[in-house]
Amino acid sequence: MPHAFVHLFAIDRIRGDARLHPLAREALGRLPAFGRLGAILPDLPYFSSIWWRALWHRVGLLPPGARWADRLHHQRPLTAGLALLVPRAASRLGPLARLAIGAGYFSHAALDSALHPLVYRLIAEGGAQGKRAQRAQHMLIEKVQARWLIEHWLGYDLIDAPPLIEIGRLDPSVCTDRVLLQIEASLRQVFGRGPRPAQVLDWINGLAWYSARVRGRITEAEGPAADPVALRERYFTAVDLCAQYERAADRAVEWIHRISTTFEPGDMLPDAFKSLQAQFPEINIDQANDPLLEQEQAANRS
Repeated sequence: MPHAFVHLFAIDRIRGDARLHPLAREALGRLPAFGRLGAILPDLPYFSSIWWRALWHRVGLLPPGARWADRLHHQRPLTAGLALLVPRAASRLGPLARLAIGAGYFSHAALDSALHPLVYRLIAEGGAQGKRAQRAQHMLIEKVQARWLIEHWLGYDLIDAPPLIEIGRLDPSVCTDRVLLQIEASLRQVFGRGPRPAQVLDWINGLAWYSARVRGRITEAEGPAADPVALRERYFTAVDLCAQYERAADRAVEWIHRISTTFEPGDMLPDAFKSLQAQFPEINIDQANDPLLEQEQAANRS
C-alpha cells in the first residue's frame, strides 16, 4: 500500500485539485485536519503501541500485524468509509466534518486500490520467498516510493524536514470525544464492534511520535542496508511512479465527487445515502489485482 505519509500529503494535494467538487473543497479547506484523519484512518492502527513496534524494528524483526488495519483494507473497507458519512440523525458530527473525513478516507481507499497491484508486481519480480520476506519487501518498496514521491511534490529532500513532523501531528480538533466516539460508532455498525476512543487516540499519538523521529530514515529497510540510488531507480523511476500516482489520484477525485454530490442539499439525506451505497460495491483495497481497472478502461473507451 502507499506509505502512510503518502496519504497525508496526498489529501493536501487533492484539496487543491481544480476538478474537486466545490463542497469537498470547502470541507477540506475549512477542516484540513479532518481530511487528514480520514486519509490516514485505515493505516492508523499500524501506529498502535508504536514504541514496541519500533523496538521490534531495532532488533531486526517485523512487528505483528494490526487487526483493525486488516479490517479496513481487506474485509469491508468501502462499507466502513460509507459508515463515516451517515446522515446527521445518526452522527455526532456536522456535514462538513463528515464530508472532510469521508473525502480523506475515500482518497486512501482509491489510492490503495489503484497502487497496490504495482507493489505486488514489484515484490513478485524481486523473487522474495515466504510471507516474512515478502512483507519486508513490501514495506521497503513503500518507504522508497514515499521518500521520492513526496520529495517530488515538495521539491526538496525529506531528511529532517519539518513538514514531515507537522503533517503527522494531527490537530487536537480531531481528538475530541465527539470525533473519536463517532469513529467507534461508525465502525461498530460495520464490524459489530469499534475501536475505543482511547485506542484511536493511542494510534494518533503513535503517528505523531513516529513522524517526529523517522524523518530522513523513512527509506531504511528492515534488514541489510541497500543502495539508495538503485532502490530509487527500481521502485520509483523505472515504474514512473509519478504517472502511476496521477492515475490513482484521478480515481480519488472521482470517488470524492460521488460522495460530495450527496451533500448538495446541505447534508446527506437517507435516500441519498442508500443511493451512495449502491455506487460503492465492496472490494479489497489491498490485493495484487485492481478490481476496477477494466471497468474504468471500458468507460474511457466508450
